[in-house]
Amino acid sequence: MTPSIYAYADYRHFLRDFLSKRKKEAPGYSLSVLGRNSRGLSKAQLSQVANGKRNIAAKNVPTLSKALRLGKDEQKFFECLVHFNQARGGEQKQIYLERLSTLAPKIQWSQIAMNQYLFARSWHAPVLRELLQLPNFSDDPADIVLRLKGRATLREVKSALELLVKLKMVTRLKNGTYRAEETSLTSTDEITSLILQRYHKSCLELGKRAIEEEPVEKREFSSLIMPLTEGQFKSLKAKLKEFRAEAKKFESPSPDPKKIYLLNLQFFEGAE
Repeated sequence: MTPSIYAYADYRHFLRDFLSKRKKEAPGYSLSVLGRNSRGLSKAQLSQVANGKRNIAAKNVPTLSKALRLGKDEQKFFECLVHFNQARGGEQKQIYLERLSTLAPKIQWSQIAMNQYLFARSWHAPVLRELLQLPNFSDDPADIVLRLKGRATLREVKSALELLVKLKMVTRLKNGTYRAEETSLTSTDEITSLILQRYHKSCLELGKRAIEEEPVEKREFSSLIMPLTEGQFKSLKAKLKEFRAEAKKFESPSPDPKKIYLLNLQFFEGAE
């Protein structure tokens, strides 16, 4: 039986597991057989692809997906996964990651990876999860839009609420209110990196709006440009991490929280 492609975030891992399983089922099965069934891939090529030493050519992906005994929908997912894994730029990977989320069945595709992607694809769900913990929280989506100062649409708010419940990050109680649950999400390093890139971009866009919309007394933005050695850069980066750890202590529930604040730290190389 072929492993479920939806359980993988890397097509090379799927390829190796498929080969291992087929060899157990049919001792005569080999990379050579898979190559012949793929019409154009040699044993050496497949071995290099499976071990990450080379990419598979786009023209060979459809025939390989059929040789792997995948159904039509699974073939589409496999082909998209190949393009995702082999994409070079972050923007390109984001496009394929978005497609993967639409091609995967609701109950599968490395469910942990999917959950993390859905939760952190923008700032809406993370902020809303914190907002619902305030004592005066109203579950009326229209009221939430107002509390978010119109920075999210009614549809985005409803979608974020549904997602939080689906991911069991919040529980809807019988009286109609919500309770935040202690749930964490983890995923593969590659997907985690892409998700964090997208999340940080959404927060930066939110920050840009805050500069224009929030009065000075309700925000703090500053910029410092300085020449540093590599050692000084690493030292300052470590101090920023210490500050972030110190700031996290304020996450502990206070007796009377009033508002939700976002803290974004930016520190990067601007020229060399």
